[in-house]
Amino acid sequence: MCNLLSAAFYIDPTTTNYVIQILVGVAVAVSAVIGIFGNKLKRLLFKKKSGDETPAAELAGSKNEKKDISAAELLADDSDETKG
Repeated sequence: MCNLLSAAFYIDPTTTNYVIQILVGVAVAVSAVIGIFGNKLKRLLFKKKSGDETPAAELAGSKNEKKDISAAELLADDSDETKG
């Protein structure tokens, strides 16, 4: 009777490994969710006034002003640097 009771509670090392992998995966997923949504929540709560633009907001506005650069312009810049 005692052997049957102890055999019922035996956990294989492979099963323990799977449980550890599951717990680590859940911990990584929860920390990612907290990091992503925590950052968004922090920005929402501590939003600056509309008159105060951050450098990131200024850069976002300049993204629309793209200039196409040709290979010839890149090569001309490299040759200017080597001469100077």
